[in-house]
Amino acid sequence: MWVVIHWYFLYICRPHVYFHLAVGTVLLIYDKSFTLSKIENIQSAVGMVFMYVGFYMRENILDYVFLPWWTLCLVGVGHHDGAIFAGGLVLLLYFLNLSWMEVAGHILMNIGRMIRTKQLNARMHGIAHTIICILASIIVQRDVVIAQIPFAETLAFASSIVLISAVDKIDWFSLMCMYSSMWALPLGLIHAVSGTWYEEYRDNKFRIVKGKKLVLVPIIMICYRISVDNIMGISLKSIAL
Repeated sequence: MWVVIHWYFLYICRPHVYFHLAVGTVLLIYDKSFTLSKIENIQSAVGMVFMYVGFYMRENILDYVFLPWWTLCLVGVGHHDGAIFAGGLVLLLYFLNLSWMEVAGHILMNIGRMIRTKQLNARMHGIAHTIICILASIIVQRDVVIAQIPFAETLAFASSIVLISAVDKIDWFSLMCMYSSMWALPLGLIHAVSGTWYEEYRDNKFRIVKGKKLVLVPIIMICYRISVDNIMGISLKSIAL
């Protein structure tokens, strides 16, 4: 899956965010040269922006492994109370070890991946990459070295072009991200206990199930995270330091 290779490349090689501007400019200029069907999907474009911006805030891809848990909570498909409870405990401990910037990045990454359900055409990719460059350049402060040959940026540019027509399955994408770290391998159990979460999400036509209140679970977790910082004034990260 080229999508998995692309994100591992971004995670390992850390190309400068300005490659997004190059991708956006080229795609918007030469949009008519692409023969792909003109798929205009605002929701998936927003999801793409969330994925990249969240990644630049978090700077890791292991967070995508939590995608089944976020989908079950926010969409409400099936009956997976055990998976939501167990995954929630793991995620809560994980949140305690992250800064608020990283927590926000984690949430954006998973919501973005969840709502990016359809393929986008070249025009929408170009618009999304341009917006990503603007937002990411504010978040990521890196000096541009003009004299250096931008190998990583060039490869990231080419990979982004290929990605337009790449086949994307969000369940396999999420599962493959657990190999980004040895500490992320046990997180594969989240997929095991979540069962057929993706099939249920797909069969429901990627829509939210009405009447479910599971969205309260992540809200409660975030409130608890706030209480740990504001009331107790400590976190696992501050203890480690």
